[in-house]
Amino acid sequence: MLQEIKVFGELPDFDYGTYTFIACYIPNASGDGMEHRNSTILTSTRALANGGMEGNIGTVSHEFFHAWRI
Repeated sequence: MLQEIKVFGELPDFDYGTYTFIACYIPNASGDGMEHRNSTILTSTRALANGGMEGNIGTVSHEFFHAWRI
């Protein structure tokens, strides 16, 4: 989020002032991400343990970047 603020100068004006991430990281999930106006849903087979955070953070960041509709 800090990098996006550096690029755009501020956060978007979210409805109700919040943005929600819904993540499902389980072995049988298909890997995907879909952004919405005030939320993002993410799925991946990579769990957050054992380096999975680094493996998933790119998708998290990518989907959040869509919040800025320039």
